[in-house]
Amino acid sequence: MNAITDIYASAAISDAVSSYVNPALTNRQRPEDTASSKDTEPVKLNLSSQAQAAIASNKGETVPVTPPDKSQSQNNSGGENGKNSSQNSSQEESGGQNLSQSEKQTLKELQARDREVRNHEMQHVATAGAYAKGGPVYEYQKGPDNKMYAVGGHVNVDTSPVPGNPEATLAKARVLQASATAPSESSSADRGVAADALAMASQAKADISSKSDSKTDSSEKTAKNKSMLASAYGLNSNASTSARTKQA
Repeated sequence: MNAITDIYASAAISDAVSSYVNPALTNRQRPEDTASSKDTEPVKLNLSSQAQAAIASNKGETVPVTPPDKSQSQNNSGGENGKNSSQNSSQEESGGQNLSQSEKQTLKELQARDREVRNHEMQHVATAGAYAKGGPVYEYQKGPDNKMYAVGGHVNVDTSPVPGNPEATLAKARVLQASATAPSESSSADRGVAADALAMASQAKADISSKSDSKTDSSEKTAKNKSMLASAYGLNSNASTSARTKQA
């Protein structure tokens, strides 16, 4: 049904156009328009290629259809795509928002601070080793692009001495001190941990020294007791030698 309707529509359009282009070609002129149509000059119409093809088809003629200019459409499309691409790129960099100059500067500073904080805390984790209690804990601030940026952080570490083992405590204190001073720029909290580790190392050294002294004292006391027992029973190296000589 649509095909038939289209055919009749094309025929009607063709007749209508033909009548306006040259009034002498139509047989449907009204009597009152005949006189005026003779004095009327033909009207030139700019028809599309599709309309020209429809008219030619109705008359049994063949009219070449000029294809649309693809290069221009591609150029227009490319221009629009390039424009949209640049807009999308700028929106991605600004978090999808139009930021003012001050907001862009704030965003730039927050991004730099975020990188600095994360690098700082990861150095603590890497050097603390088994004494680090989990990963870094960060403090965040929302930027003008509605994203969260790390502006501070810390790493929880085990700073307790090893019970009954001053040597292990000393080794632990040295690791903690190295971890606290690992970043090139140490914070006040880092310096506090380093001071605590230094104090723990000093105490461990004292305990090791005291332990060594106690062993020395114990050895000396043992030797002294043996000497006293030998004197009490009249047993000394000379007496023992004499006794063995007499028996021989």
